[in-house]
Amino acid sequence: MMDVEEFSIPIKADELLIDRASVNQYCVKEQTDISSLSPEQVTTTITNVQDAIEDDPFSLLDNKNFDPLYSCLCSIDIISTAARNQLLDVINRGLSEFVQPLQKFLSSGSKSVEDYNETLKNYRSVLKMYMYLLQWFIQAQ
Repeated sequence: MMDVEEFSIPIKADELLIDRASVNQYCVKEQTDISSLSPEQVTTTITNVQDAIEDDPFSLLDNKNFDPLYSCLCSIDIISTAARNQLLDVINRGLSEFVQPLQKFLSSGSKSVEDYNETLKNYRSVLKMYMYLLQWFIQAQ
């Protein structure tokens, strides 16, 4: 598992746009202007993230997967109902696929303290990311 900055749930969505690498916090690196995309391009963008998350729910840690979802949620009022449903499906499936590895990790105790703490930080960040996206999606409805 890759080492990542800790994800901190922001009070305001735009707080994720502030580079906080100096304090080892996750930030959005590339916000897409969803209004400049066609409905088909929005669907393709979400599908690309969906494919990555279906392969590995931890891929949300990668900006190339989190940032497009963030961008879609920033523009949720202008994306189609189909794209909204697809967005919710991506978040839901990713979270569902994340649960089994989380349970396995929590039940294993054979790692060194340093490895355990670093891995726990990554699990915690992924969980917070999915929950943040889900909460934001629900609030936007």
